[in-house]
Amino acid sequence: MLAFLFTGIAILGFSLGALVLRSDPARRDSRFFAMAVFLDAIMALVNAAVAIKGNNLTDLHPSYYSAATGMVATYLITELAYSFPFNESMPRRLRVPLLLYVALNLLLGGLPATRHWYLPKCNLFFFLPSYLLTLRLLYRNYRRVRGERDAAGIPIVMLALVFRWTSSLVTYLIAARISPTAFSWALHFEVTVAALVGYLLVGYALLRYRLFRVRGVVAEVVLYGGALLAVVGLLVVAVDSVMRHVVDPFFQRMLLVAVATIPVLFIVVARPLLLRMQWAILGPIDPRRALAREVSERALRATEGEVDIDAMLRACLEALNEVTRCGHARFLSGPAWPLEGSGPFLSEPIASYLSSAHVTHLLGAKTHGLPDEVAAALRETGAELLVPVAQGGVVYGAFATSCADLDREAVSLAETVAHHLALKMENYALFARMIRMKRELDEAQRLATLGKFAAAIAHDIRTPLTSVQMNVQMLRGKAQLPPDDMECFDIALHELRRLNEHVTEILDYAKPVQLTKTPVDLRDVVEDAARTFEPLLSERSAWLAKEHGEGLPQVIVDPHRLRQVLWNLLDNATKASPKGASITVRTRCADGGKVALEVADPGKGIPEEHLPRIFEPFFTTRPDGTGLGLAIVQKVIRAHGGEVFVRSTVGHGSTFTILLPGVPGGHALPL
Repeated sequence: MLAFLFTGIAILGFSLGALVLRSDPARRDSRFFAMAVFLDAIMALVNAAVAIKGNNLTDLHPSYYSAATGMVATYLITELAYSFPFNESMPRRLRVPLLLYVALNLLLGGLPATRHWYLPKCNLFFFLPSYLLTLRLLYRNYRRVRGERDAAGIPIVMLALVFRWTSSLVTYLIAARISPTAFSWALHFEVTVAALVGYLLVGYALLRYRLFRVRGVVAEVVLYGGALLAVVGLLVVAVDSVMRHVVDPFFQRMLLVAVATIPVLFIVVARPLLLRMQWAILGPIDPRRALAREVSERALRATEGEVDIDAMLRACLEALNEVTRCGHARFLSGPAWPLEGSGPFLSEPIASYLSSAHVTHLLGAKTHGLPDEVAAALRETGAELLVPVAQGGVVYGAFATSCADLDREAVSLAETVAHHLALKMENYALFARMIRMKRELDEAQRLATLGKFAAAIAHDIRTPLTSVQMNVQMLRGKAQLPPDDMECFDIALHELRRLNEHVTEILDYAKPVQLTKTPVDLRDVVEDAARTFEPLLSERSAWLAKEHGEGLPQVIVDPHRLRQVLWNLLDNATKASPKGASITVRTRCADGGKVALEVADPGKGIPEEHLPRIFEPFFTTRPDGTGLGLAIVQKVIRAHGGEVFVRSTVGHGSTFTILLPGVPGGHALPL
């Protein structure tokens, strides 16, 4: 009878340890509990073997081996007490002395010279101090989460440890001194009832912290315990059959080796059927698990092949509401999915945290361990559960529910539909990006064709235009006309020069950019361009302000083409600004080792609807412009490996910023 009892306790221990470890293998308290309970389960199997042989447990448990196993298990429980529920690692200043203390006690119990007097006193020397330390750590953690729902699990763990260690101390310190009979009864109680209660209470506290319900825990233990019991039973029957019916020693050994592979064969065969076994066995025991599975499958079928994101969201939210049994589920849009009408939105701290951390869900009741700003933002949402809809570090949003009746099935369902929806959103975003790229490619091809056509016409016009301009100049020099008539020649020459400039712009844009790069100080280019541009500034009653940053690295550019870019921007700035305005040219260091060149004007600004198109070829709002000036600027800057941006507000002016890669370590000398 005792053998069956100990075997059942061992199976329960292995099942509960496997369940806690499987619930969250990344958590330290899960790992330490699983190792401790596995050790206790192994000792239960040893007790079963002792009972089968008819020996007395009192001959085994005061031994060094039982004490050593208990010491290791006690250390693991101390690590668990430090970690739970914060998943924190014990600091080295505490772990190293604790390990040395365990090693010293193991040594004292193992040496023949000290074993005889140490083992009767190991409870006072080791177990009682460890027991008090563990309770102190648990009480410290309880004070940190007092008033929160997280605090509920810590008293349960404390109660389990108090019960288990009180039973152990009474057994070895009190009952052992009363009589052999009292010690035997107390020992049997300690290794059966106390061990069983300790397993169940600590395991339940850890699983309840992970949102397991009692019925779900029982269902999981039944599944794992049944599987272990089947394996153990099969092993016992097989070994007994071999020992009874096989006489030849060689064949007997061979068959026993084959029998030893039964657990491995069981795992290989059962693993593909595990999911079906779970639903077949656990469904009747845990109806809520079956409901979650049914709702999950229905939600996935409803969104299969669907391209309407709103319909997908509705199906996912309905599924989550059905499992949580409340109607408070909602979708918070993230930075990668800022669609109109899809609000409310994730706050920046939460979105940033979800994109950088490997989290599957956040619980409003478990904010410890989160950055302060993330915890505050999570509390502001009022969500009890927040599940990110993210894929590849891109946060499309999150499912949020303020329903307090949460369990593992609800979280698992939310994670499943969130992952499925994230894949759909990623595909939708990729499809939309492909459509946009196709449109941009079509537009680029159209502009390229238009540019080639314009360049061909400009090339054909340029020769006769030059000839006309030269002949008009010659006629003006020979003509003897009144001043009013001579003014007609001046107007004609002005218009011819303007047309020639437009033709030059078209040809300049059409041909590839050829650069002659050299390391230069960007401030020298600005000063040279400013000197050349000063007459035009004076003509328009404008003046130029120059601001140079400190420690600018050199840039490798074509100085002539960069001056052309700067002249173009300055020309646009003066034309957009009122008379007497101040145009600012600024150089400064930028992020990533780049150098920024800025041209700012206080002019009329650019309307918001025009900003996306100002770098397009042939787009212009000036009646006398070709729309190629800024297109040429962008083309030249990109040929240098840089980029140009614009910030503009109507009525307050514009700022064009050019970013050029700096030479690493190539700092320019101060002016």
